[in-house]
Amino acid sequence: MSPQVAAILDRSCRDCHSYNTRWPWYSNIAPVSWLVIDDVNHGREDLNLSDWGNYDKSEAANKLRDMCREVRAGVMPLKSYIFIHRGAQLSAEDVKVLCDWTASERAKLTQ
Repeated sequence: MSPQVAAILDRSCRDCHSYNTRWPWYSNIAPVSWLVIDDVNHGREDLNLSDWGNYDKSEAANKLRDMCREVRAGVMPLKSYIFIHRGAQLSAEDVKVLCDWTASERAKLTQ
């Protein structure tokens, strides 16, 4: 993974899609905490970058395909996350970099 891809994943995906969540202060205050925890739990269920090595090739390829589809569609990162974390917004270049990377990784998995 290139440093550019790693930086995008760290900035825009890690908080909800890994065990390396940076919990903000408001995640300790109910009822907001319930929403934040629910978003993180669902994010980890869909894709957990911390567990990447546990996915088989088919599952990893599907997750890579879905990652590109969702960032292209503007579904990820969640609008509610971007509202608070403005730096997580993906630019058109970020989306291109991620989708190019996911395509490259998927090709490696099918070899």
